[in-house]
Amino acid sequence: MRNDDSAWVKEVLCSHEFARILNSGIVASVIYPYFERPDYLLRSIASVLEQRGHGFTPKQIEIVVVDDGSADTSVATRLPKGVIYLWQPKNLFGASRARNTGAKVSNGKYLFFVDPDVILDPFYIASALEQFRQHGDRILQSGYIWDYFYQGCEDPRTEAGVWEHPNRPTRRFFQLASGAAAMARTLFIEAGGFDEDLIYGGWEDIEFGDRVGRLPGTTILFNTGMECRHIAHPPSPRQDAPELSLEICRIKHPAFYEDYVIRGMR
Repeated sequence: MRNDDSAWVKEVLCSHEFARILNSGIVASVIYPYFERPDYLLRSIASVLEQRGHGFTPKQIEIVVVDDGSADTSVATRLPKGVIYLWQPKNLFGASRARNTGAKVSNGKYLFFVDPDVILDPFYIASALEQFRQHGDRILQSGYIWDYFYQGCEDPRTEAGVWEHPNRPTRRFFQLASGAAAMARTLFIEAGGFDEDLIYGGWEDIEFGDRVGRLPGTTILFNTGMECRHIAHPPSPRQDAPELSLEICRIKHPAFYEDYVIRGMR
């Protein structure tokens, strides 16, 4: 090894395009899986830019938009300065692929997965960070979504009872809402990301929650401070065929299929 090798390596790293190699200082990465709803996306991003509270500064939040093959990419020209926009050439791969890509290119210690049709409360990120400080980085957090199906509709997890005792670690992983979720990058990597084959019927978050729950020392926390509102709209065609994703789960994730589908665990 040459005497100047260490200096050369440092120079290369300092010029590297991925800031996380040298600790970018980003606390929260807000990751959007996007497909052809620009007005919804821009409204949601505006709510991220209005975040306030303790535990971060505006410069410590980054926004990553992963476009799953939209034909019209003009939304990229309408995004606020600093928003990272990536376009993937093949469409209809689903939200899982976009979320995984966003996680890979993001820099934050904590990953916030937000759907483009979700508007965040101003203290959404601060509330999540506070729970991470209290409970550590092996918790998976799920937010409270108002108007989930239509105006005035409560989060459907009320029917499953997860909001009866919120804001404390629990084992109700089957009730994860991936459109309003937060977790440490380290835990996301350990879990292996969302299953990119589950593109029908929205089963990817339920299966992912189950997979996180099978890791040692993990819990899920339903955080009422992570309050948000869903912009009601007709479901996408892929949500009309949940049986296809269930068949994939039967083959790829037999333990999850046995517990959730056969035994009916909730």
